[in-house]
Amino acid sequence: MAKSPSERINDLTHHVTGQFPVFQHRLNELQTQVEALGERLRSLELSASQRIASVEERTRQLEKLSDRGWQVWLALIAAGLALLVAFLKH
Repeated sequence: MAKSPSERINDLTHHVTGQFPVFQHRLNELQTQVEALGERLRSLELSASQRIASVEERTRQLEKLSDRGWQVWLALIAAGLALLVAFLKH
């Protein structure tokens, strides 16, 4: 015997109502995963920021070292030219 529409509606209502705990459990699992991923993302962001700061500091140090190297070469060239001029005058 076929069920009446109201009986089918009641059956479906019970079925859907029975699924709510499953949906709620899965939703809680997803929320936990999202929170864990957010925490991991913040941790990676902090780590990347620290590495970037370290690289920037190292870049500044290398830039200073490079500038000092050029200053030494320029001083040597100037001294060499001064010696050459002094030698040519005598």
